[in-house]
Amino acid sequence: SGVFESKFVFLDFLSLLRPFIVYMLRDDDIQEDWSALRRARLRQNSTMPARKRLARFEDGKLFYDGTWFENGCNVTLVSRRTGNGKYNATVVGLNTAEVVLQKEDGSKARVYITQLQSGDQTLKLIKLGQTA
Repeated sequence: SGVFESKFVFLDFLSLLRPFIVYMLRDDDIQEDWSALRRARLRQNSTMPARKRLARFEDGKLFYDGTWFENGCNVTLVSRRTGNGKYNATVVGLNTAEVVLQKEDGSKARVYITQLQSGDQTLKLIKLGQTA
């Protein structure tokens, strides 16, 4: 920013014990600094990686985010990046690279293990009597 002046200001008895400095900045310098801080914060938020989630295929089952999934499980799939949103499905296929889901309307969808690990897609187990 620009050149600034500093002054000692004494307001009351306590300030006599601890003087503080008042910086004389121009309004345009303050506005410029606020803009730079906002830009830096936005840049930092956009480059922060998503939390890496544990997802692995083992013995015909998928271990994902602390839960075991197998064929026949009812799940909710939440898509973070695409416009598909959230829907209920049943796991109909599992392998080392993907999970095959059958949606309630009968159509099928593939979710890759890498999408689960990156957080682009999220699977949640639906317990009996629970709805999305």
